[in-house]
Amino acid sequence: PALRIKGLYLVVITIAVAVVFPSLAKIETFGIAEKTGGANGRIIDEKVIPTGLGKALGFTETEPARYRYFLIVAMVLVVTFAVRNLLNSRAGRAIIAIRDNETGAAVSGVNLVRQKVFTFGTSAAMCGLSGTILALDKGFVAEQDFLFPLAVEMLVGLVIGGVATLGGAFIGAFVIVFVKEFSKNVNIDFGLFVLDGKGPFSALIFGVILVIVTFFMPRGIVGSLKPTFMQRVYRIDPKAPPLPENLTRLS
Repeated sequence: PALRIKGLYLVVITIAVAVVFPSLAKIETFGIAEKTGGANGRIIDEKVIPTGLGKALGFTETEPARYRYFLIVAMVLVVTFAVRNLLNSRAGRAIIAIRDNETGAAVSGVNLVRQKVFTFGTSAAMCGLSGTILALDKGFVAEQDFLFPLAVEMLVGLVIGGVATLGGAFIGAFVIVFVKEFSKNVNIDFGLFVLDGKGPFSALIFGVILVIVTFFMPRGIVGSLKPTFMQRVYRIDPKAPPLPENLTRLS
């Protein structure tokens, strides 16, 4: 059904799935709650330990957290490299064409259904990989880890970093983590109420940043600063085309 909709309606359906998911994880039908752990969650028994290559690089089983950290960094670099190559490939150009002008892409010969299915599948695979890493790193997973506020944070980070930019994902993630950690250490007494990390302070900061970025950087931080940065890095001076050899310059 997602192939039939686009734009704002696709965003609404994505948010709706995020709202419904915690309830689906607790359904007893078809043994779903038994597999997910239901409301109590599920303990992950599997452990991430260094393999032969990991041990050769100096990792030991006595420091699993250190090994998981560098493993996650390596996976992020691999996924980033893969996505960048994908965007520069024929399939990536087709995806960008669909994003910019779906009708024009179809007229140019792009198979809309195939490219959309490929895009959704690739995105789902990356989300599944990140969820697996999260579960293995925490050692416990429950439906409370995937509530609606998490989906909102992802969208806020996407808009702040820059939609359709690879570097925007890193900027958006940094802003989300920094704001959440910063808000935990804030304690301001206004007399009538106390503003601290236990309240909606992080949500307030997210809202302020989102409004500022929307007004002054509508394409996000990376999308707005990249053209200016590239202009400072290099400049192309137009040159007149060379004259043919059989012609002489008029004086």
